[in-house]
Amino acid sequence: GNVELVCYDGKVSVSSGTCAKQCSAGIYAELNGTNITYGDLDDAETLTAGCEGGLVGPVMLRCSDGVVVLQSGKCQVPKDCPADGKALLEAAYIEHGSMIHGTTKSFSCPQGFNGSYMLGCRNGAVYPVTGMCRASCETGSLWVDQVDGPLEVKHSKIHPGQKLNIFCPEGSAGDGIKLQCVNDYITILSAQCTITKRCPAGSQTVNGAVLNYAAQSEGDDLSARCPSGFTGSVNFTCVDGRLTRTGGRCYPDCPVGTIEDANNVSITHLGAHHEDVIVAVCPTGYGGILPLRCSDGTFSVQCSVADQERCSCQAKAEMPAPKSKDSVEVPVNMLVPIMGVVVLTIAALFLVRYAIRFRKARSLTKGCVAMPSTSTIAPSGLPFGLPARRPGAGGGFLPERDGDA
Repeated sequence: GNVELVCYDGKVSVSSGTCAKQCSAGIYAELNGTNITYGDLDDAETLTAGCEGGLVGPVMLRCSDGVVVLQSGKCQVPKDCPADGKALLEAAYIEHGSMIHGTTKSFSCPQGFNGSYMLGCRNGAVYPVTGMCRASCETGSLWVDQVDGPLEVKHSKIHPGQKLNIFCPEGSAGDGIKLQCVNDYITILSAQCTITKRCPAGSQTVNGAVLNYAAQSEGDDLSARCPSGFTGSVNFTCVDGRLTRTGGRCYPDCPVGTIEDANNVSITHLGAHHEDVIVAVCPTGYGGILPLRCSDGTFSVQCSVADQERCSCQAKAEMPAPKSKDSVEVPVNMLVPIMGVVVLTIAALFLVRYAIRFRKARSLTKGCVAMPSTSTIAPSGLPFGLPARRPGAGGGFLPERDGDA
């Protein structure tokens, strides 16, 4: 180390700095049991070293007053590279399968690009080893590396030597991309597009209601109406690529059902929206109505303490069955005389009927012509025949006697 001395009033003293011990070469034992070899180090000097025993680091050692200490990093078991990984190689966005740590693998360039490449896997991360993919000048797409990540750019066919200016694609903003076709391959002259973060389409659940929404741009505000069965709306804002709820709520409506009043009478009611008030009618045998208020999916009776009796179902007093206005109540002791009168009336009607029919039969016989004594006459309209008659005094007929010629 270095020190600064000062002489004052005949005495020398240290004004700044200090002297510290150096660290001699040796071995540092890492916590995972790995030994890290290092050389001579001055005080405060650092050394980046690798790990031994198949472990990966790196680790940084530092000399502190003659003692080597671990400043950062650690030795750990290496990770393999997972499948479905993506990486940018020149202008091509390439994909790879799973790879084991410390291994390499060769691939062909994707469609629209010519060439091949080799990738290596180091502790879970894929890195290019050799090769390249060059974009064809035919119609297609390529990728440009931007600060916020790779950006896909679609282009039309470019003839050899021709340059093409392209606007920044959707989801980005800037001066655009300039391409040129050189020897049948595309060269990126410049790319100045900044990716604008967007909130992807999706859904969120608020108080049991599932709200679906489309993709939103950064800074956009969205008011989503609650779905059927709920009342209200929820406000969202797209911030840093994530749709964040800023206010509002969905309140469940009240379904059709039953409720009990203060007298434990069960009353059937209709459904209602949140904060609506409906009236439920008491069931048969009870009188009264109940005002019900729907709040967050539950009904409650809207009555003050003083109105509890008025706002509950009251049992009705039993009343005799109503009588028909045409009915007459007849005493039992009058039934026998009445029945007798009815029977006599019916008998009289039958006698009158037969008397009328007999009188008509006699009146029809007055104009009849004499007929042989063996014949009978059945005047029209009579249901029976008349016996043969003989001439009598006054031009009439008398019944034929036995022995008459």
